[in-house]
Amino acid sequence: MSQLSAEDEAELQSLLKQLLRSINDRISGAPSTECAEEILLHLEETDKNFHNYEFVKYLRQYVESSLGTVVEEETNYLTRGDGQHAIGSGHDTLIHAITRKSRDSAEYQQMMQTLKNTMIMVVESLINKFEEDQMRKEEMHREQQHSQANSQYTDNCSDSDSSFNQSYAFIRQEQLQVLAEQLDSSRPKEVRWEALQVLCGAPPSDVLICESWSSLRRNLCDALTTPTSAIIEIYTSLAKSVESSFLSHKLSFPTGSATIDINRPEISRLLKQMRLMNDFQKEVTTFWIRHPEKYMEEVIESTFSLLSLHHEHGSGSPGTENVLEPIHLLALLDVKATWFKKWMHGYYSRTVVLRLLERKYKSLIVAALQQCIHYTESCERVTNETDPQSAEQQEPGSVQRSVYTGKELEYAFFVHSLCVLGKLLIYTNGRKLFPITVKKRKDPVSLTDLVVILINIVYQHLKPLQSDPSHTDCESGISRNTVTLPMRRNSIP
Repeated sequence: MSQLSAEDEAELQSLLKQLLRSINDRISGAPSTECAEEILLHLEETDKNFHNYEFVKYLRQYVESSLGTVVEEETNYLTRGDGQHAIGSGHDTLIHAITRKSRDSAEYQQMMQTLKNTMIMVVESLINKFEEDQMRKEEMHREQQHSQANSQYTDNCSDSDSSFNQSYAFIRQEQLQVLAEQLDSSRPKEVRWEALQVLCGAPPSDVLICESWSSLRRNLCDALTTPTSAIIEIYTSLAKSVESSFLSHKLSFPTGSATIDINRPEISRLLKQMRLMNDFQKEVTTFWIRHPEKYMEEVIESTFSLLSLHHEHGSGSPGTENVLEPIHLLALLDVKATWFKKWMHGYYSRTVVLRLLERKYKSLIVAALQQCIHYTESCERVTNETDPQSAEQQEPGSVQRSVYTGKELEYAFFVHSLCVLGKLLIYTNGRKLFPITVKKRKDPVSLTDLVVILINIVYQHLKPLQSDPSHTDCESGISRNTVTLPMRRNSIP
């Protein structure tokens, strides 16, 4: 399948149009052409339905039919048993060799040229149709505005003895129906904004009793909750407020088996604020690519600034109490660090995360690493002392409660740290952050040292598992969380 027929071009145009309609909300919400291009370039990373789009399926089938024979012949050639064409024993080496040969083939060049020429014609055709549709819509819009201007009667309510002057425009049911349609999320941002302005000048009583109020209210709520820079400002302000509260209250929690009640007013308030922030952290990845990178950077930096808040006496210090820090509450709310996993998933945000961690907030990685080291040392002490309390330890967050022991808070922090470090190790640029210098260790901790630490944690917890079934809860928690550290051969930047 080297050439595309007129029927193929028509099908491609239809499938491309279908794709653009499916992602219309994301593209129309982009503040600039550059941001829209970024959305399309990183669509595979940010859209879970990417491989289900018919356009993507068509292109995949076209590539397979064009290069299938080349790939098959090259595979047979490179895997002959006579040893004459051996290229190495690795599976990845074979894939790289086949890929390189296929891209150098005449079939590949012909396929790309055909596809390029066809897509140019398809896109130009869509652009022409779009411009024609826009011209018709603008003409209809001008006629509609002219009609509205002739049919509106303004009732000015003013008092010569008062500076208050307010005016409302009488509005018909048909106009409210049009406004409801214009507020739909599929409409361009300018159209929705204009509809909001018109709606502000309508009497509230007329709006509330109109027949289209249900759809109008739904679209109005959607328009008012669309993420904007104002929401970003609210989040960053909340992060600063929480940071200030932690600095002023200097809360603490007991060590060992002593408990802390998170329903205490001063802790409960901070926990609710952290929960609100955590919910936003997990959802923000769905829309921040629509906005300039500076908004995303503000969210990430304000979060890192809060979580890097460490007091002089932190986790693992001797004594009867430890300082309660933002990371402890976040670990209780999101023990598997889902927020961080989502931020690291897409290249668009991962680049900013890793850059900020390297330049300004490396202390976050240091704290996570120190917590793993501290937990390893604690495990050794528990193993030697056969502390029965460790057998009763459960994974924090598995059951909703209000009272936690100091050990459970430390364990939640450990699991959260383990998940963060595991996500960093997946990516090449994440591993470049190592080695890390930590307190009470003469030499910096390398990647190898970290892997050894994690293996020791698993080993120490597997030993009692063979003889003492009472350790099941604690060990299952460790086992579930160490699987978050996949060491991939082909790492992602």
